[in-house]
Amino acid sequence: MKKIALLSLFAISGSLSAQQINTQALEACTLVDNDFKRLMCFDKVMANQPIDIKGIPEKNIKALATDTKNVSDLTDEEQFGMTKKLLSQKTSFKEIENISSVVLKVETSSHGVRTFQLDNGQTWKQVGTDSFRAKSSDKVEIIRASLGSFLMKKAGTNRSIRVKRVN
Repeated sequence: MKKIALLSLFAISGSLSAQQINTQALEACTLVDNDFKRLMCFDKVMANQPIDIKGIPEKNIKALATDTKNVSDLTDEEQFGMTKKLLSQKTSFKEIENISSVVLKVETSSHGVRTFQLDNGQTWKQVGTDSFRAKSSDKVEIIRASLGSFLMKKAGTNRSIRVKRVN
């Protein structure tokens, strides 16, 4: 019994002393075009050494800053369905449980997967090949489901399909 307690104490102390990884520096390293320089950048971040921004093209830095700004300016309804990774850049956002919208356009791929463009500017893609009869000008509701997934159902019906946000 004492051995187990002692081993668990060592395991806990090792994980507590682990250092936090600088995620901003890692994101900056992903913008480096040259493979070797990108690898060197990752090595420096993991060794807690400062990185130089000279290897990152100016256009990539501007694009990263623009993306961050756009995510923080979105309303809660516009953020619905985005990944938590994108939303982590905004400090205060409220997770809403569902949205209602009107279908503007339905496109079907060669594999039978449908893509729905909604009037609020969002695009959702069907996950799977279940039958779902929604057409242009139909009112749909998208509901947050378990484990970060989403369900789309046509207003007035009980049938729903699993969807994923594209943009």
